[in-house]
Amino acid sequence: MVKRSGVLALAFVAGGTTAVSCGGDGGGGNQSIDRMAFMEFVAAYCDVFTPCCAAGGFATDGTLCRMQGTVSPPSGFQKQAGDACLNDLRAAAATADFCVTGDSPVTSCQTLWGHHADKAPGQACTTHSDCAPSSEGSVVCTYATGKGTICQVRTAGAENDTPCVGTIGTDVGFEPSSSSVTPDRGFVCDWGDGLRCDGTACVRLKPVGATCSLSFYECAATAFCETATMTCLERKNAGGPCGTGSYECAMGTTCGSNRTCVTKGGVGASCQIEVDCLSLNCRGGVCGEPVNPALLLLCGSANP
Repeated sequence: MVKRSGVLALAFVAGGTTAVSCGGDGGGGNQSIDRMAFMEFVAAYCDVFTPCCAAGGFATDGTLCRMQGTVSPPSGFQKQAGDACLNDLRAAAATADFCVTGDSPVTSCQTLWGHHADKAPGQACTTHSDCAPSSEGSVVCTYATGKGTICQVRTAGAENDTPCVGTIGTDVGFEPSSSSVTPDRGFVCDWGDGLRCDGTACVRLKPVGATCSLSFYECAATAFCETATMTCLERKNAGGPCGTGSYECAMGTTCGSNRTCVTKGGVGASCQIEVDCLSLNCRGGVCGEPVNPALLLLCGSANP
């Protein structure tokens, strides 16, 4: 799992990855700034995220966000740069996926926090926005064993491509490789293409009836590894029994409280826990819009 670093968690990513630090590369510098202007900027900055905090069922008073934001202002903060960031951020907030992406695609904000998209693969980073784009594929800031967080280029993988860095298209957004080695460049294996990352290379998923040794992602997307017999079996449709977990149930369903596969609810459907909802957001017994769990680091819990 990617480790989070830094002070202010405002640049959010899909799958789960790193958070932006308030100081960035220039945090806590010696150049004096208008502290009052910066505090006003942080308050306005945090206010933009209030609807996202509310949608996620988190605290909406902005206290945690403002407290973290004023700890380590970026070196040489200028009100003009802050205003540009706020204008662009408010425009981004009008988009449908803002509560998922946050300010990560807002260049003016990333520059203000000291992230300049100039880090090469393998170099240290604190957020995706530190990493330079690559024609080879997507670039992320990810945790590397023994190195902290580094920029990594991820390319769509084919069978036998190595090294692989993870699997996508499963019940979760991204399943990291089990390998202890984190390469600067690697292949992502797509379940939708019938592939998974075995820790070394992209390998073919096993069909129904094949022998398996894993509980989750070794079998084809329509199957699961039945642990009693270590055999890939068909996933159960809604109404079928699910004795050991939701991975026994077909995509779009989950294992209900009565150990029966039930269809996941859309926005507005009743729920008890997050996995009851397609959005994985159950608040007050109702499925809400999808939100990024990193919001907890920004908003704080509504029930401290």
